[in-house]
Amino acid sequence: MLWSELQPLSVALGLAVFGLALFELGHWRNLKQIRLQGYSVLIAAFVRIFFVNLTAATLPGETISPRIYTVAPIALIYFFIWAQMQSKTASPESSRWSPTDLIGYLGTASIAALLYFQVPGEWIIFAWAIAVLALMTASLLLDKEIFLHQSELLVAGIVTRALAHNIFGGSYFAAGNWRGNIGILSLTAGLLLLTLPISFRLRVRYAVLPNPSLLVRKLALRHPEQILFFAPLVLISFMIAVKMNPGMVTLSWGVEGVMVILLGLLVSQRTYRITGLSLLLLCVAKIVVRDAWHLGERDRYITFIVLGAALTLVSTLYGKYRETVRRLL
Repeated sequence: MLWSELQPLSVALGLAVFGLALFELGHWRNLKQIRLQGYSVLIAAFVRIFFVNLTAATLPGETISPRIYTVAPIALIYFFIWAQMQSKTASPESSRWSPTDLIGYLGTASIAALLYFQVPGEWIIFAWAIAVLALMTASLLLDKEIFLHQSELLVAGIVTRALAHNIFGGSYFAAGNWRGNIGILSLTAGLLLLTLPISFRLRVRYAVLPNPSLLVRKLALRHPEQILFFAPLVLISFMIAVKMNPGMVTLSWGVEGVMVILLGLLVSQRTYRITGLSLLLLCVAKIVVRDAWHLGERDRYITFIVLGAALTLVSTLYGKYRETVRRLL
């Protein structure tokens, strides 16, 4: 009846409301079968939005896209049901993933899909980065590990999308030698780096929880400070390689390596320092193999001077804080 009587754009929302009603009835009367029917209808609504709602065009005179006013309420329904399914007496040490968390994943996936179809192509990664920051903040404030897992999975999507579309232009909608805007990539990487303080706090909170779920064990999601560091680092490194003048790539990588080492010393992270040193060694190898023979005279002198100064600075820092670094190793 819903399928036949409602307008195509309203079918998914109607199914979501019907699923909500079934869930509330099953929750009120403690009827598992009714709740399972509600979950099935909610999943059907989620699948439906990809065929009709997210591809709907904004008609002349409409101030709000039909994608927004049909998909956003569905996402709110998912989050409302997920919140109701969380036991108020659950212990914070219970870190096992529950199948009921699927509803929470549907809510986040709906928002991510809405951003993908609603935001201009180049800005999708930035919109997703805002969503990552929101999810990390929700995990910190609400003490729900599920939002941390969702944010890290979304970070993987950001890196994939940025490399395929914004950096290398591997998109069906891009022609020729198109490359993404360096400002958008920089904003996205900067926003991901802003989540590092939250990542360190969440690592301390969830590292001691027993019995991690299979998802956590397989994807090593107990170390968000690593994922939220290496993701923007990969974006920045590839952006430099593709977008910068060939004569400035080695110089830029050297500056990046020094900044990474300083960050590693500041937050006492061995992996950060090793990554920074690896970047500097890569710069030295690139100079020996290529830059010394192919760069112009001005670019070669500038690269040699700046990289030499960077190596001297790193050597001085390691010498000055030798004992501290040795303890951290």
